[in-house]
Amino acid sequence: MKRVLFCAMLALGGCQSTVTELEQTTVLAGDYQILSECFYREVAQTPGYRKTDSPSTRTNTILGSSKGEPADRIDFIGTGEGITRVQAQLGAAGTAWTRYLSVLKQCEQPSG
Repeated sequence: MKRVLFCAMLALGGCQSTVTELEQTTVLAGDYQILSECFYREVAQTPGYRKTDSPSTRTNTILGSSKGEPADRIDFIGTGEGITRVQAQLGAAGTAWTRYLSVLKQCEQPSG
């Protein structure tokens, strides 16, 4: 039984992205503009980030990094169905995606 459980965990673990991978993607419920604005407000507390809007492509992009690392690029892409696809190109491996994902989940389910 332990062997089966270990193999299942290994198989499932291989399917998940890790913070060592520089390209990350997630899907959130909500409008891309609202989600990107919420995310930007949270990460912009750290100097070095900027936000650009491209309504013609239904995409908002946040660029920047903290601690002088290579810049991260986070694209919020509206699908038109109340769903936002978030694609991140991280400038360096590390804990940034974990932090970003936490903020994204908070923005997806705002309190109040």
